Amino acid sequence: MAESFDSFELADMPDLPQPEDPARLMALAHHGMATDLNALIADRMARLKGDWANAAMLMDMALALQFYGLRDSALVYQRHALATSRIYAHPSSRPEALRMLLLVAPGDLQANMPIELILPGREVSLFKLYVIPNEALPTRIPNHDLAMVAISESDGTSPPTIILAG
Repeated sequence: MAESFDSFELADMPDLPQPEDPARLMALAHHGMATDLNALIADRMARLKGDWANAAMLMDMALALQFYGLRDSALVYQRHALATSRIYAHPSSRPEALRMLLLVAPGDLQANMPIELILPGREVSLFKLYVIPNEALPTRIPNHDLAMVAISESDGTSPPTIILAG
């Protein structure tokens, strides 16, 4: 189902879920800071307590659990997060920062290009819009200066296919 660009409303969306910086979580996992990552997981588990509506914390859990090889559990958290929100914000500390909309796919760490690792220091405000096959795109999307398809090519996803299917 292809959609016209006229069917989207660009808007300031200050209340989007804001998960932890993926680059920070990756650094915790890969630079011998497992204690800090364990603390983050414990904190999120305690704060969630079965509350499947906190999309940012659910996304934190989805990413953190993947670093421990718990892919299936991570994807369960991700599915619950995406049922709550399809758009996530990773704002820059600079108000005048470039705003980039990333079209991403649900899945594990290999499903999308890790643009957060390429843009350290948050000199860009990132908005991730999850494109889910056979589901309509949201009609409101964040104001942005540029958009990029960050979906990786794999057996399960092909960027043009998943976007056209969305």
